[in-house]
Amino acid sequence: MRAGEKGRSGEELALLYLQSKGYALLEQNFRFQRCEIDLILRDGETLVFVEVKQRSREVPRLAVDRAKQQRLCRAALGYAVQQGYLGRPLRFDVVEIQRQGGELRLRHLPGAFEFIKGRYFA
Repeated sequence: MRAGEKGRSGEELALLYLQSKGYALLEQNFRFQRCEIDLILRDGETLVFVEVKQRSREVPRLAVDRAKQQRLCRAALGYAVQQGYLGRPLRFDVVEIQRQGGELRLRHLPGAFEFIKGRYFA
């Protein structure tokens, strides 16, 4: 399976899991200024921006480093502005999917990181 196919299947698995928990899908693979947010969902009134990471060996959530977090925050702000959602609560979650043997293990990390303030629109 190619990396893009693996990523999409991981996103689908994460989406099904989150929808089973009551989250409503707003957008998938949203692109803004060279950054992509895998899933944007609504949890009550909260907008949830989800990064899905799938790995076999290393810990998936470690791939969401500070630079990736900054890009996700910029894209999330762009989405909120475009859709008229400024002022709504925002949350950043990570869903990590790890292959162990022939089994996939999914772990949802709500509030994995905080919104990083910065100069997003120069």
